[in-house]
Amino acid sequence: MLGRPVVRRLYNDGFKIRLMTHNPDRVKQFFGDEIEYVVADVTDIDALGQAIDGCDTVYINLNARMNFEKYESIEIRGTENIVKVASEKGVKRIAMISSLSVNDLDAKYKFIDAKLKAERALIKSGIPYTIFSCSWFYESLPLFIQGKKAILLGNQLHPISWLAASDYARMVSRAFELDSTTGKIYIIKGSETMSIGDALANFCDFVVTDAALSPLPFWLASVGILFSRKKQMKGLIQFMKYYDTHPEPEISSNADEVLGVAKTNLEEWSKEYKKRLQLFLSN
Repeated sequence: MLGRPVVRRLYNDGFKIRLMTHNPDRVKQFFGDEIEYVVADVTDIDALGQAIDGCDTVYINLNARMNFEKYESIEIRGTENIVKVASEKGVKRIAMISSLSVNDLDAKYKFIDAKLKAERALIKSGIPYTIFSCSWFYESLPLFIQGKKAILLGNQLHPISWLAASDYARMVSRAFELDSTTGKIYIIKGSETMSIGDALANFCDFVVTDAALSPLPFWLASVGILFSRKKQMKGLIQFMKYYDTHPEPEISSNADEVLGVAKTNLEEWSKEYKKRLQLFLSN
């Protein structure tokens, strides 16, 4: 969801890319033969060595997909494995995507604990680093659509500073062009602020006009876990409960002057998303 725009932007800006993936078919689907790729896994040290060998820079975009069983192996140990191999291979800098919500006080939440430990592993590695602490992305909105319903877990009334992956990708590329961006944690926020519920309702108006906003209480979603085989459900509920009860941190972006401003609004993003969706459905 977020890795693909970054890869495309870096490639278009002239960077030589080697993409590490466990799904080569998807790489070919989106990039054809343009992008070099290596099939590897962050839990496999030997495979990581082959993937990283010869690279000057590493960009980390790991996602346990809200599976409690995989936060440790993928996001925490995976990051530790990457920085270990990167150090051995002489990598000159590492960047990674993280969350604006990461903080010590909320480490009891597994998804925050994983990001926090991953950040610390990178910082302690001694390799010049850049961390992008991001707010919510518009790209997450389609994930709420289930048939003709836009499922909203909880009330979700707190304002969020939404941003587009295309703006973020531009910032990542710009950061890699500047030596002065190492040793920094950048706060990445969009210019448009609205609650998750409002963003989802507007997305439906712009794109999925036959979908209705359908609030789902947490207690009812928790009952559904008992009948679901999806391991992500428990993690998803904890994730959404967190944002239902925790406002976005009131931290000003320190990235705008250096990396550029995230200007894309929801209506602009929705129009582009709808074009891509229609093109995909027509093929």
